[in-house]
Amino acid sequence: RFYSWGAAAAAAALLDDFSELRAAATPLPAEDSPAADPPESIDLLAVIRASQAISRELEETRILDRLMATALHSAGAEVGWLLRRETQGWFVWARGAATAESFACASTSLGERPDDPPAGPLRYIERSGTPLVVADAAADQRFADDPVIRARRTRAILCVPVHFQGALVGALYVEHNALPGAFTG
Repeated sequence: RFYSWGAAAAAAALLDDFSELRAAATPLPAEDSPAADPPESIDLLAVIRASQAISRELEETRILDRLMATALHSAGAEVGWLLRRETQGWFVWARGAATAESFACASTSLGERPDDPPAGPLRYIERSGTPLVVADAAADQRFADDPVIRARRTRAILCVPVHFQGALVGALYVEHNALPGAFTG
């Protein structure tokens, strides 16, 4: 980990002082290597790869582009949004389809645009504080009254809360409208 954090000198010193660590030090698989990993490690690898990609960037818009592209690709989603939660409510920070090259946008209040994500799943993660996975949102009674879900006939939803120092500060919301159960494994 020290290498991935840019602390090569600290890592080298630890390996010199504790030679038994050298045998345990294994490099991460290449970003473009085939998925030969066991299924339980794929999510961790996706998080590590996203973290590595983000750490290489210095500009906010490029960080958002990398984060969104990695999240949509890893989840197998068609479209996604990164949202911030502020005292005035939810704000869309980035949006885009899996095929997009750029995701960053001017911050807009949730509901200002017709292509914004539905409010129901965001209210759910606000109350529960836990990630939400819905196999078929159009048929799920918890969201049957959400006008956005009804209008789009949303199928699979994955909504992950983002916490900072114990407080909910945002969410990653992705959906797949053609494949029910896309995020249920």
